[in-house]
Amino acid sequence: MTGGLPVTDEVFKTAKELCVKIILKKTKNALDHPGDEDTNFVLHLTC
Repeated sequence: MTGGLPVTDEVFKTAKELCVKIILKKTKNALDHPGDEDTNFVLHLTC
């Protein structure tokens, strides 16, 4: 896990079943990759 919010085991299990690779990054690092080929991401911010 990276950051303050956990990702549940169920999310990782579902991703594996769908052949989806999950990479967790801190926001400042994730924002460097939105234009990468074959990259999709959800950015979740909390205050």
